Amino acid sequence: MPINPYQPPAASNPLERRGDTDSAAFSSSLDELLGDKPIDFSGAADADDLRRFLKKDGDIGYVFPIAMIVSLALFMLVTIGIGGNQWIPIGLYASLLLGILITVSTPAYRRSVFRNNQPNWQAPIRGQFHRHGLTLHSDNATTTFRWNGLLECIAVPELVVVRLAMPNYKTVMFNPSMLKHLDGWHQLEKTILLWQSCYAKDGTGDRWIKVRSTMRSPNRARTVPLPADAVSFSGPLTTQDRMNVDSRKFRRGRPWRAHAIRISLIVSIGGLVYEMIRMVWPSSDTVKVIVIGYAVVGIFWFLKYRSHHKRRPRLLHHLAGHLSSESIVTDLDVVNESVKWKGYEIIQQTDHHITLGRTDDSQWLHLKSEMFANHQAWQDALTLIARNIPKT
Repeated sequence: MPINPYQPPAASNPLERRGDTDSAAFSSSLDELLGDKPIDFSGAADADDLRRFLKKDGDIGYVFPIAMIVSLALFMLVTIGIGGNQWIPIGLYASLLLGILITVSTPAYRRSVFRNNQPNWQAPIRGQFHRHGLTLHSDNATTTFRWNGLLECIAVPELVVVRLAMPNYKTVMFNPSMLKHLDGWHQLEKTILLWQSCYAKDGTGDRWIKVRSTMRSPNRARTVPLPADAVSFSGPLTTQDRMNVDSRKFRRGRPWRAHAIRISLIVSIGGLVYEMIRMVWPSSDTVKVIVIGYAVVGIFWFLKYRSHHKRRPRLLHHLAGHLSSESIVTDLDVVNESVKWKGYEIIQQTDHHITLGRTDDSQWLHLKSEMFANHQAWQDALTLIARNIPKT
């Protein structure tokens, strides 16, 4: 019987092995709700789903209303003429800032940003919700996200939204038409509410911090069994590795609205600071010294920041997995993925590392020689890659 590369070992329940009583209770309740029968889904999200999601996800917090009130007050100073001419420039910059804040809260802007960050959000998906988590299938890959690895689950009438940590904080939307039976939809809604009661209740902390901590741990146990012919790898992936990857193919440009907002923010905030300095210190020479001083400090800080990150790269996650004759499997504990060889292409290669890019999306896999047990294992991995991925 062939090994299922994305099914956890039967002796190890990924929810209970951490000794978390809430997770154990969630696992027990989930067994009663789902048992061994998964909830199958197949289909695609539509524009109405996105509209409902953005409406539900439209919380703008406290910063927006506070900034809006302050900007409105300054704007009124201009319109009613209080304070004389010296207030007019400040009011104009504040009006620009107010316009920016209103713009970024509009559905059109938020929809544009979402579509840019999630270009395949309307692509058909298929998979299952099951006792271990969420599994997504594609022509070349199978990805399983553990329940304790989901960042957020949202349920609104006729819509369920799940945020995934990998890849790139992906957002997946489900509607009733994607399930074969209405009973399955009701089951899914109950499952999401159960997840929220365990992982999203008050006091549970930031989900991303917990998930990232798990993926960064070098001491975590493998959750994917190794086939007999597998070449395993394990090692850290850092921001420096990401910088070394020629990711021009995977780099997404920002929508024009985002560029316009960024430029407007710089102009409005810079103008406000300049005019306030000019009000406090009317002397033109003093203003010049202060502005030049701020500019020098800003440039120095930026250069130091860039230099620091080059000297001391930040850990992204501890990558583990294996290569076999059939596929490449990555094991990050909270998310496991098995990708067929035809789903990869070689992006760049040196004596000490190789980067593989997905043919169907913007993901990439960066393997380094030090991730393997010895030089022979590294050579075996390169041989497997050369045998299964034709050079372009």
